Amino acid sequence: MANNFVIAHPRKKDRIDTYFAASGQGSYDDKEAPVPEIDGYMILVKDGVEQNPIPHTRVIEPPPNWTLWFEDVPETTGRDTYTFAICKKGENVRNEDNRLQESQKVKVKAIAVPVSGSVSITGPLGNTRVGIAFTAYGTSGGTAIVNGTMTPQFNPVSVQGSGSSPINNRWTVQFSSVPPGFGYTLRCYDSSASDQENPIEVRI
Repeated sequence: MANNFVIAHPRKKDRIDTYFAASGQGSYDDKEAPVPEIDGYMILVKDGVEQNPIPHTRVIEPPPNWTLWFEDVPETTGRDTYTFAICKKGENVRNEDNRLQESQKVKVKAIAVPVSGSVSITGPLGNTRVGIAFTAYGTSGGTAIVNGTMTPQFNPVSVQGSGSSPINNRWTVQFSSVPPGFGYTLRCYDSSASDQENPIEVRI
């Protein structure tokens, strides 16, 4: 049984990179210890027909504040979309009626983002909402570790994220326990002073 699953990213009708981090909050409430892991899938909906699910590549963070990483998801064309869905690890993403779990899916389009030499944030986008725990991600043509900060508008104290070195020109920065609030600025940068900033809102 699902317990208050919230998909923080991607959101409905988002355009995402073919390399991206899906994140959210929630866990399966079946009184298991430790908390059950989850599997994530991207299901291409082509001409109204669901194709075979594409599984996530690796788990960045397990539930309850979970993040799943996807790599090299084929681009969408025309009116095609992807459905992002989650389920308990090892179980079928479809229920007994062969339907995806409606409360845990969101339709998105996948577009390959070009890689430049500088740090570029591809998710989350500016002027969007994230949860108190989330993973920022993007591209970089360099090899230096990309770090990140979340800075409130009226507070000079920033929340520091846990950065990573680019792999396939893609990097991730993990944030945990960011206080809810408005007016945050997400900044991601490397040692060469290459950076990008996006305005972000944090909600539980």
